[in-house]
Amino acid sequence: MAGLFAANLLHRSGWQVEIFERSKSALSGRGAGIVTHDGLLYALSACGAPHDGQLGVEIHKRLAISKEGEKLAYCDFQQVLTSWSRLLDYLKSAFPDGNYHLNQEVISLEAGDRHNPARVHFASGHSITADLVVAADGLKSNCRRFLDVNFEQVYAGYVAWRAVCDLSLLSASSQALMADTFLFSQLPGEQILAYPIAGPDDAHQVLVNLVWYRRKDEDGLKELLTDGIGIHHPEGIPPQKIQAHHISKMQSDSQELFHSS
Repeated sequence: MAGLFAANLLHRSGWQVEIFERSKSALSGRGAGIVTHDGLLYALSACGAPHDGQLGVEIHKRLAISKEGEKLAYCDFQQVLTSWSRLLDYLKSAFPDGNYHLNQEVISLEAGDRHNPARVHFASGHSITADLVVAADGLKSNCRRFLDVNFEQVYAGYVAWRAVCDLSLLSASSQALMADTFLFSQLPGEQILAYPIAGPDDAHQVLVNLVWYRRKDEDGLKELLTDGIGIHHPEGIPPQKIQAHHISKMQSDSQELFHSS
């Protein structure tokens, strides 16, 4: 996402820009909800990615409820809520297809200087030179490692469970509550929020994005990130490898701690 923003802005500033994506197939269906704001809309416009009012679902209020469903706080707050995939599609549509290259894993990177361009080497065997290299390869950045950039991830002290569901699959009461609302519920050490977002391919499809933040110590984090055969995934465990008892515990805790909606 950050790479596409940078690429589009540079492209429209007159640079010759090429994107080299590590993934073998087009990115889609990743991430979940994104809450838009004026700065994001301005950046989309600057990227040449007009959304024609179809970016996401417009809501008009924020509501906090108790476990019993009692209204604890309320405010009018108009906002457009979208999905990661939908936003990515707008950015990709604004960038020249011929300059977007899939299955291009970077295996080494040589920093340039005022006299020599940077050089990027790919697993496919070819190399390129560039006056500017934007390394937008995320938290697990290989480019930072190639350039010996020292960085350390620091655990924030909580984990997040996230889910996406089609709004139409929920009960009538839940649909009425969530269709136009950014919903919060909070207890000591726990916060859960839910809000409607646009589907990735159809602006008229409404999904519900749910995120549950839970405080967890480092021992608990390590246990959660360890799969059923004992392999630890310190940078994030694939959803399908989370042990079943963690999911069962999460489900039972949710019924005890939060309102049924």
